[in-house]
Amino acid sequence: YQRRVHGTLSECLFFFEDAPPMPLPSALEEAHDALAHMFAGVTAFATNLTQAWGDESVAVLPALTGFIQSVEWTEPFMLMLGGFHLCTFATLLAVLRWGSDVARGLVFFGIGGLVLCAQPLNASLGRHWAILTTQPYFDAGGSFISAVWSAPLLFMAFFFCIALMLQTLGLLRATVAARRSPR
Repeated sequence: YQRRVHGTLSECLFFFEDAPPMPLPSALEEAHDALAHMFAGVTAFATNLTQAWGDESVAVLPALTGFIQSVEWTEPFMLMLGGFHLCTFATLLAVLRWGSDVARGLVFFGIGGLVLCAQPLNASLGRHWAILTTQPYFDAGGSFISAVWSAPLLFMAFFFCIALMLQTLGLLRATVAARRSPR
């Protein structure tokens, strides 16, 4: 569809190639209905999540607190892992600021590749845990490696996507402003 805007904001009409003209109030009503439907789904999800966290069978906070207290965070392996995550995040920020599109793609897919390496990494570290740590953290289910390896990397990938979308939005705004300004 090609969209053209005619008139001022108060009398704005949208024209689509294959559709009859739709006045702004009708378009806003459709958008409002779509957002209301989406908001209802989000509200239902939030209600279910709140009920699950309030349920005594799913005690998330005590489990998280127990996990944090059971890990010896001053071990050299944990410090190196934290340093790795800080370096990865610094690289991500540098690429967002000064990197090319190719560099951004490589960093994003590199982070995804590192997340995919979690299972073989867990298996290898499970066999050789005594070399790196004082406790056998690496279980067969991979919950420890997921918490200290994959979760921070997935957070970085999520942050990276949001930052790229915000940069794209800024570029789109600048392009629209340049087209609207008189030459």
